[in-house]
Amino acid sequence: MRILAALTLLLVIALSPHSPASQPQLEWEYEVNPNRFLRGSTLGGWARYFGPILGSNEICAMAFGIQANEEELNYAIAVLNKEGELIWKSPLLTREPRLVYLGRECMVYRFSSEGDAPIAGFSDYFSVSLTGGSLNDPPLPLAVNRPVLSSYLEDHKTNTAFLARTSGASLAAGRRLIVQKWAPASPTPNLAPSTFGLEDGNLIISWPTAAGETYQVQRSMDLESWENIGVALTGNGTTMSYAQPSTADKVFLRVVIP
Repeated sequence: MRILAALTLLLVIALSPHSPASQPQLEWEYEVNPNRFLRGSTLGGWARYFGPILGSNEICAMAFGIQANEEELNYAIAVLNKEGELIWKSPLLTREPRLVYLGRECMVYRFSSEGDAPIAGFSDYFSVSLTGGSLNDPPLPLAVNRPVLSSYLEDHKTNTAFLARTSGASLAAGRRLIVQKWAPASPTPNLAPSTFGLEDGNLIISWPTAAGETYQVQRSMDLESWENIGVALTGNGTTMSYAQPSTADKVFLRVVIP
């Protein structure tokens, strides 16, 4: 009975190769709490240059202004792991930071020069280790009396997720700053029309082929994760088949055209 249910479900999947892709999925949401950096403070300043940025390993970093009164504006930096948990927070900063690099092992920021003028030679760059450290590890100077080319540090992107934050550049007192991490939907696979059957205790999937087209048989136990079975096959204009022993409680097969 379980095998027949799997066959029915597989038939529906095989006959719907052009179903619409799902929307991006929200993985986590993080709201900045300025009181973790300065008790009794609120958000303040401008968020135009503050990020957030997302590293290739999906670690997130952001900077923001915080203030305990209207006259004094300070700054802080927060780093989140791929699950959206705070793994490092800066000490209170009196100058505006710029996030310039976020890698697997460290994060780099610099302080803005007067009027954010172009930097000649070196400036105040600081690095933070993101491996094996603690929440309050102090940042270390990256360059002292030697040039640092920021263009080498400002390349950070990922193809597996993206960030969104509450809109508006101004962090007026009392305004919330919320950052979300979204994962784009996986592309819908191009499925080959297939038929299914049971013979001598084997689950059989068959599909017509076009000469020169590539086909890959895949297997799943939960319809979420799929694994390739063997190598990709090249069509020759005939019908191809793959047989899977039906001893498992639940197994799903499909043929994709890479």
